[in-house]
Amino acid sequence: MATDLGIFNTSQLVEGFNSLVSSEEEKLAPRNQRKSKLIEACEQKDKETQGKLRSFLVAKFGTQVSNEVSEAEKQDAEAVKKDKAPRKPTNKRKHLNDDKIIRVLSPVNPKREGTDTHKRWELYRDRMTVAEARIALRKYAAGDIAWDSDSGRNHIRVVDPGSPEASAPVEELRQKYPPQLVKRGKSKKVTKEAETEAQTSA
Repeated sequence: MATDLGIFNTSQLVEGFNSLVSSEEEKLAPRNQRKSKLIEACEQKDKETQGKLRSFLVAKFGTQVSNEVSEAEKQDAEAVKKDKAPRKPTNKRKHLNDDKIIRVLSPVNPKREGTDTHKRWELYRDRMTVAEARIALRKYAAGDIAWDSDSGRNHIRVVDPGSPEASAPVEELRQKYPPQLVKRGKSKKVTKEAETEAQTSA
């Protein structure tokens, strides 16, 4: 192979390479021209669309539209980006610290008789800690406490051990946070009659 290439000098090799490259460029030239024309057409179409939009805004609102982005528009764009950014999940059960106190507000068992939740409700004790409730309710503790302490139900209330609500009379807390009893799909506030009935049955 070396002896075969020896019959060509360097200039002949360079000339042959250049002719090969030029022939390939000639083949690609029509496609490159079509590509550039397509890009120019898209840019022109974009300019026409922007011009029509500006004309419409001027005719509609009677104001000139600037090509520059205002500071307010930049702030709006940043606000949209922040809204679309993924948010960190919030822990809705953050208040379930083991040392917190559970105040039982509902004077009667608000759960439907014969259900497991009705049986678990009987395990609540006023002024018990969350740690004690975890032992009693086991795997259902977090869900039951979060459900029963919801502000729309107020069956129980989870308070800090050193807060006034931890040592306040339960009747005072019931007046401040009226518990809701739900029976057969209808909700009603706990009345004095229900409290008297619960005390009598006890």
